[in-house]
Amino acid sequence: MSQAYFLFPGLLLPEEARPHLSTETLAVADRLSSAVKGNVVRQTLVAGPLTGSVHLAWVWQVVTRRPLPFSSAPFAWLIDDGPDLTSEIWSLTCFTTENGRPADIALTDDTVENLAVLLRRPLEERGFTLQRWDKTFYLTRQTGWGVVAPEWPVIRAGLVPYDSLAPLPEADASVLTGALDDLHELNRLLADAGLTDAEGRPITGLAVTGGGCQQRFNPPTKIRSVLADTPFIRSWAQESGILNHRTGCVTGTTAWPEDAPAGDVVAVVDALYEPWLNRNWTLWSQRLPDAMNAFETLAAASKKKNCTTALIVACGMTDTVTLTAPAAPASGLLARLTQKRLPAASWLFE
Repeated sequence: MSQAYFLFPGLLLPEEARPHLSTETLAVADRLSSAVKGNVVRQTLVAGPLTGSVHLAWVWQVVTRRPLPFSSAPFAWLIDDGPDLTSEIWSLTCFTTENGRPADIALTDDTVENLAVLLRRPLEERGFTLQRWDKTFYLTRQTGWGVVAPEWPVIRAGLVPYDSLAPLPEADASVLTGALDDLHELNRLLADAGLTDAEGRPITGLAVTGGGCQQRFNPPTKIRSVLADTPFIRSWAQESGILNHRTGCVTGTTAWPEDAPAGDVVAVVDALYEPWLNRNWTLWSQRLPDAMNAFETLAAASKKKNCTTALIVACGMTDTVTLTAPAAPASGLLARLTQKRLPAASWLFE
């Protein structure tokens, strides 16, 4: 029989969050594990630059069936209707600094133009070609940069530094030194330029993230449908052989795409990810009921795809905790009385 996989980025909490969770919040989390079958499986999935992006690593490996590291920029490029390219594609994000952390900036057309003029030549000297897409910047390069970089949401949250690079497994050790030199020099150039964003805040640095090449993954995935609010995850699914109308967002969805064949399905429920990144445990607790409602609704709907089991993957900084439960709640008094109940407090912390 088939399974419905539910990824919850930001559900697995650091110990520092424990004192901030009320009894009521823990009771809501208990809804996830109220009918667990079998053992809870804890696994360390990522390290280094991919820290904080566990859910992306999991989806990449399961949907595309490719080894880590994953790449996000080439697939965000495709979602933005960029052309097919054979070159390596990266995302470039400029930022300001607030409270010692990188922060998003508000860009005007003039600021975007000034950034492009400032950065185009220095980037070319380092093997990159700047690609301007309205107010979004991509970078392409004909030869691989040879490193893995953290994702922008994790950098913005201050959980991983923008220059926490690691060499690809096949890369020479000197590649890392060269990439760090490139990144640090570009950041010094930008910090010294005195540019400001639309709100008058200084633009203090840039991050280069998500690099890789466009791929159409063969053999096609065995997953039948993928729901995720992150566009490049949907692009991964589509490039793995899932028709685009069999992918969609979790937000506002109460059912799996009607014409998706019966079989395994994946949903990424990311309502908790932003407050988890920002260590805002009050907001995390407020959003937890919505995450549980999304799970329960889609788990029940997965029965139409012949899914009998819900595989719940709670994601933290580097680890996952996997729980297995029936896709639909137990029915009948005897079934409810005899089902195994596992308190969330026993698995919720990383």
